[in-house]
Amino acid sequence: MISKRTCKITVMGCCLLAIGTLPGFAQDDDDEDVTAAKVVKKPVVKLPTYPTVEISGVCIDAATKKPLAGIMVQALNDINYTAMTGEDGTFVIKVPEFTTALYIHAPEFLSQQVAIGPKGTVGNIEMLSDKFRPMYGKSNTIGALAETNIVNTTSQTVETDIEGSLGADVRSISRSGGPGYGSAMFVRGLNSLTSNAQPLIVIDGVVQDMQQTRIALHDGDYTNLMLNINPEDIEKVTVLKNATALYGAKGAAGVILISTKRGHSMATRIDANIGVGVVLKPRLPDMMDAAQYRVYATEMLGTYPDISNYTDPLTFKFLIDDPSKYYYAKYHNSTDWKDEVYHTAMTQNYNINVQGGDDVGMYNLSLGYTDGQSTARRNGFDRLNVRFNTDINIISRLTTRFDMSYAKINRDVFDNGAPANLTEGTISSPTSWHSSSRRS
Repeated sequence: MISKRTCKITVMGCCLLAIGTLPGFAQDDDDEDVTAAKVVKKPVVKLPTYPTVEISGVCIDAATKKPLAGIMVQALNDINYTAMTGEDGTFVIKVPEFTTALYIHAPEFLSQQVAIGPKGTVGNIEMLSDKFRPMYGKSNTIGALAETNIVNTTSQTVETDIEGSLGADVRSISRSGGPGYGSAMFVRGLNSLTSNAQPLIVIDGVVQDMQQTRIALHDGDYTNLMLNINPEDIEKVTVLKNATALYGAKGAAGVILISTKRGHSMATRIDANIGVGVVLKPRLPDMMDAAQYRVYATEMLGTYPDISNYTDPLTFKFLIDDPSKYYYAKYHNSTDWKDEVYHTAMTQNYNINVQGGDDVGMYNLSLGYTDGQSTARRNGFDRLNVRFNTDINIISRLTTRFDMSYAKINRDVFDNGAPANLTEGTISSPTSWHSSSRRS
């Protein structure tokens, strides 16, 4: 019978024999000593463990009373204990026994602290929309700064929202009655001899060249770079009335900071926004048609001096009522030019926004299409926007951004009345010739 010690010696001998039969490799590069690389494992930081209690509750919309999904719930001042509401708005979170409050936050809602009851309950948590932010301690105007959030807008350009929300801080003058031409904005008034006091535009930290020192009129059309941005993609607009310390002389006329939407929720959120608007045809005074005007002109002939000297009927060609005559069609044409020039226009906006991510990276993807028509026929535009914003955590305390946007705009311009050279002609509107609403 073979003992255990004999078995161990036999196995060790076989291993040594196998190692001895392995081929040997000569060392290159002057027979330098090769030191085996040692893998140093990063020490695992163990978080302190505390006795925990289970807290449950429901998050609902304060206005509609409907449950909210994707709301972040965490222990106050401690991100190690977090949870998220489900489709029915309920959540269950384990927090240390000494935790006295929860921190509730989500995009498009006001963050709040909720006290934990004596029996570990919080009840229904009502979330308020962030459009009520000015009513709860945050003023829109702080010193030389004005701020507004863009929420569910149907505007074609962001200038419309700036004028509506920050009209007291930014004076806006429309460039044209046509859609998409935007407005000239003045933060500190008309304080320049050349009237070129436009504010500096900064989008997501990138300074934009608004072509204020170049020829911006091309074939009677104004190039509005702000039209390249879909207002639905904008999250916040901040106006700095005096930013020379940050942007130098370019910021002397003020700075408008535009922040586009970014990913804020780890839960995948899909938001869709569809807007349809109708602009009615302008109501203009009713004018005489051709028959009525001929009667009026005939009555006026009675006061014409020396009317008896004009005996030839061809002298007043509009009096000819014979359809076979040459001038009959010309003076019996009752075209209503109001219907030919104006019509009821429709504006359409289609937008879809997707955001999500994890603790390494957050993303926000948006796709939008806008079709804006003018009440003046053959004037309008359509725009396709795609924007992709990401925030990536490379290592601790080192983050980076990667943003990408694409815009395609097609504009139909009949005549906007803006000549390329002011000395070449009189500035007119595409409908100024029709201001008298004549019928011929």
